[in-house]
Amino acid sequence: MWVYLCLLCTVCGTAYLFQKTNRELLIRGFFHVYRLRFASIGVIIAFLILTFFSVFRDGIGVDYEGYYKHIELIQNGYPHYMEQGFQCLVRFLARYSTNPRWVMIVMSVFTCFFYIIVIAKLCKNIPLSLFLFLTWGYYFFSFNTVRNYFAQSLALVSLLFLFNKKYIKFILCIALASLFHKSALICIPVYLLATKKYKNKDAVLFVFLIMIAFIFKTYFQRLFFAFYPGYEGSVYDTGAVSWLNILKSVFVIGFGLLFYKYVIDDKINRIFFNLNVFSFIFYVGFYWTPEISRIGFYMNTTAIVFIPRLLSNLNKSNKQIVNVAVITGSFVLFFLLMRDWYSYTIQLLPYKTWLGSNF
Repeated sequence: MWVYLCLLCTVCGTAYLFQKTNRELLIRGFFHVYRLRFASIGVIIAFLILTFFSVFRDGIGVDYEGYYKHIELIQNGYPHYMEQGFQCLVRFLARYSTNPRWVMIVMSVFTCFFYIIVIAKLCKNIPLSLFLFLTWGYYFFSFNTVRNYFAQSLALVSLLFLFNKKYIKFILCIALASLFHKSALICIPVYLLATKKYKNKDAVLFVFLIMIAFIFKTYFQRLFFAFYPGYEGSVYDTGAVSWLNILKSVFVIGFGLLFYKYVIDDKINRIFFNLNVFSFIFYVGFYWTPEISRIGFYMNTTAIVFIPRLLSNLNKSNKQIVNVAVITGSFVLFFLLMRDWYSYTIQLLPYKTWLGSNF
């Protein structure tokens, strides 16, 4: 557990110190002088540290060993259910090395890179965004279901195109993500619907959607299992309610409503707010969905950028109070999560590395 606490302090502390240093580093080239802000250096260091921890893990995650077997099957030419994008990556890397670890390394690097790009592009308070990225578990959950989290990180990048109304690039980005996990396709309608400016009366429509989901649960289940037949009757088909993600959605929605004037007047904040409303609808109405977090995270992961963006609009006194509340609550959540990560169904602790040590 302590290794993750050290990781949290190192990443966020480094990003904070570099962001507070309002200076630039001059890099002289042959024909031009390049200016690199210290805040950008902090982001690069954070990326390198997070990537290091992800790349050098060994056996971390409930499906880590299983991925090794799947990669070997693909390398040997056996028919496989995993998406073609992932299979192409495996075959490409097999030209240089058949060690499955290289596939995990490449996926880890790009997953961390895409998350950091989104944080750096959309958030002024990068240390807080990184803090939420770690304490809310999203970074550590990426050690599990690596294809899904790669797709999620790429889906977040697609929002950068959506914000600028580059719809073709947005769709292409989602299409690329779906080549690694087809659940990413849900982002096309959901993200486009999130761009709509909803009114207060539309809350009735959202409640109605949840009721429809409950009433026609059987039909929705048939549709889902037609798309994902492997989940029907599996160990994942438990029908359990994801209370943690419901509480996260409620918190983010309440937070947005508390400072709604900074939501309604900002297109990006409004989209993030809508996505968290959609995640609440999904987690409540479609609670029965196997591995529901894999889909819901396409929506509620945006909280790691949305909350710091809202806080940046507050005056100094209010910002300090809310900052303390958010950081304290997130720390408590982090400790509760870590306590469960020793479970054989999660296996995110203890941290093990192929460098030869366990923590």
